[in-house]
Amino acid sequence: MQGSSQDKVESRFRFTGSGGEYFAIWIVNLLLSIITLGIYSAWAKVRREQYFHRNTLLDDQPFEYTGDPVRILIGRVVALVVIGVGSALQEVNVTLALAVTAGFFLLFPWVVVRSLRFRARNTRYRNLAFSFTGTTWGAIKAYFWIFVALMPLVAATGLMYPELRALESSPDLAKSPEFTNSMLMLAGAGGASLLLFVVLWPAYQCHVRAFLHRHIRYGNVQGDFDAPVSAFYGAVLNTVGVSLLTLILMGVIFFVARLVDQPWLMLLVYPVLFLPQAAYSVNLTNVTYAHARIGDNNFAADLRVAPMAWLLFTNLLLLMLTLGLAWPWIKVRLARYRLEHTSLFMKPGLVDSVLG
Repeated sequence: MQGSSQDKVESRFRFTGSGGEYFAIWIVNLLLSIITLGIYSAWAKVRREQYFHRNTLLDDQPFEYTGDPVRILIGRVVALVVIGVGSALQEVNVTLALAVTAGFFLLFPWVVVRSLRFRARNTRYRNLAFSFTGTTWGAIKAYFWIFVALMPLVAATGLMYPELRALESSPDLAKSPEFTNSMLMLAGAGGASLLLFVVLWPAYQCHVRAFLHRHIRYGNVQGDFDAPVSAFYGAVLNTVGVSLLTLILMGVIFFVARLVDQPWLMLLVYPVLFLPQAAYSVNLTNVTYAHARIGDNNFAADLRVAPMAWLLFTNLLLLMLTLGLAWPWIKVRLARYRLEHTSLFMKPGLVDSVLG
């Protein structure tokens, strides 16, 4: 991690909300969103964000969220119209379907940047708003790895384009050996894309997080990110190791349960099953904050796999036992654990100098 925490003061994030408080907000949001056929969901989002922001404290000072629900609603309506029109055009013919799909992919980086700018501009700390300086071209470069993974599938679809056009006018073509071979080729290209997706996923995560952190700005202080791609491959390999350990533990539990003839011991498998998911979340979060900075100030996170796995397991139990009504408590428990294991090592007087 670049920079030292010497001569800096560690400020832990804190979360002061409670499940009961958030339940009152959540249930009203849910009911009004249903009654208004989803129109109120924009106001529901603002109320939810405001609650979690004002209960997130750094150096005993809360964050604020100032998003305008009307603008959020307009954005959602536009998105629904675009998706609806695109879906309708896809039913017309193959050419339009491919063109619409390509259009959605091309629009994605632009939409991401607009969303990040809106969120940053409407997030405040000590009455000073954040900003996001990333560009659409920067987003294209950050998300480029996903497009690379899709190339085999895109290439195979392009080669099959004449046959897909012919299939529209002659449905019997689908029974021909040539078409079957083409579909096998398409399936193989899909498998190659999936393999590339898995291999490139750590690099993708690194570049996307670098794009986010390097373009966050607070006053005159710019964010930065110095993680090498290898750090994310290490985090993912660590997760693979935990997954293998999970399989071993499951085997041991089944063996012991049968050896001592105590079937109830197999219940221990359920919390163990959450270890890979917890490891993935913990490893990527810790490695991200180990390399994220804002100015000369370092972040740090010390989440642990076993507590996170237990939290995920008990959250699922709560959700099942309450038929979904425990959702607010689940969100609060996750927010509290993640925030209270995240720190910012700041130079004394930093915020005051930024505000000044």
